[in-house]
Amino acid sequence: MRDTLRIGRFVEAGSWAHRLDPRSKLTAMFLYLAAVLFIDSWYGLAALSVVSFAGLLSTRIPLSKYLKTLKPLRFLIAFVFAVPLLFEQDGFLHGSVAAGRMIWFVSFTATLTFTTETPRLVLGMESMLRPMRRLGWNPDRWTFMLAVALRFIPSIMEEADIVLKAQASRGVDFRELPWKSKAKALVTLLIPIASGAFRRASELIDAYASRGYRPGMERTRYEVLAWGRADTWFLLGFAGAMAAVVWTNAWAG
Repeated sequence: MRDTLRIGRFVEAGSWAHRLDPRSKLTAMFLYLAAVLFIDSWYGLAALSVVSFAGLLSTRIPLSKYLKTLKPLRFLIAFVFAVPLLFEQDGFLHGSVAAGRMIWFVSFTATLTFTTETPRLVLGMESMLRPMRRLGWNPDRWTFMLAVALRFIPSIMEEADIVLKAQASRGVDFRELPWKSKAKALVTLLIPIASGAFRRASELIDAYASRGYRPGMERTRYEVLAWGRADTWFLLGFAGAMAAVVWTNAWAG
């Protein structure tokens, strides 16, 4: 169960992507999202696929881990592909492009959490949002909530894994049940999983309180981000690749 949803987990692989400043990777993700929104043709999807696949390989993380991020979304991806087939004349094209965009966006976004530890990722977001303080908005609260959410994604999966193993030790194997029985059994799992999640939340609150954390107050940093030459070259190269993808899509149209 813990391996079903991989987003939110850091995977150490020692690649160049792991060493980049989180702010450069966050900026690259925004550029990637903007490029994905423009894709509406086979040529554009093919160009996006080439760039995305090369990016996944460069992280040195096994492709199986990226496939696991797509497994929980397989029915949604199938739905996105099937709907245009029913209502549009070019439904196969539009459905394939929409499903492809979703697959690549989820997979490529996973590289952000796979190659960046949660504290560094949150620190990068907080640094990028710091200019918002001039408008009277404090980003510390938002980044704190985001950090807790990212940490709780694997925590909830671990709680579910514990409950499933406890049930399996009593002779109940949910994997062998039919779909209808699985749906009914999920209701019985929600209460212990929610109870475990609330317990972990309470422990997290106590841990922050014992360390004197107060929302909105200035804090010292154990780690200071440093923008390097590699980050600049990476962003320039990535922006060029995304521009090439958008140009290919426009040329095909």
